[in-house]
Amino acid sequence: MGHHHIGTEHLLLGVLAESDTDEANAIRAQGATLDGVREKVTEALGTSTKLPDGPPEFTARARRALERASRFSLQRLDDHVEVEHVLLGVLDVEGQACQVLRRLGVDVAGLRRTVDRTAPDEQTPEGQPDPPRAVRATGMSPRCPWCGEVLAAVLSHRTLIAVDEAAVERLVAVAFCGACGATLGANPDLT
Repeated sequence: MGHHHIGTEHLLLGVLAESDTDEANAIRAQGATLDGVREKVTEALGTSTKLPDGPPEFTARARRALERASRFSLQRLDDHVEVEHVLLGVLDVEGQACQVLRRLGVDVAGLRRTVDRTAPDEQTPEGQPDPPRAVRATGMSPRCPWCGEVLAAVLSHRTLIAVDEAAVERLVAVAFCGACGATLGANPDLT
């Protein structure tokens, strides 16, 4: 397309180009095709006949989408990042790809739920629900305000040693979301 960057829209095109995957099928089931997405990307960004001087750079959102894809892979204890992780990352960052999908009439939140349900969970014995989805089904547990994951399944903490200006050491407990890494709170009054 002659673009001098790699954005979430290009990652989405890559997911759709992998035509045999459940993720590409889920996108197509909502009415978006590879050609349709390519057309909307061209409308939004145009094309260029001049090739970039060097390799194209990833946009900040594309980098963030790939970082999230890695986190989704780690959460599921998968050996490597798969297509579903990349699509979940793209849908999670609200970049140009989500705008393109919406222009094509795709329910982005519904697509995310569909892809998240189809993600394999090789660590759970057959017939047993995995704990995060079991907790998610109850609808009673609080969620991370940044990524929406159920905190009962992903809440983590670390105890740190903080040193103030007078060289006094204090223990500080920091609670964070294990899914996205967002800090949820800290308690500096540990003794």
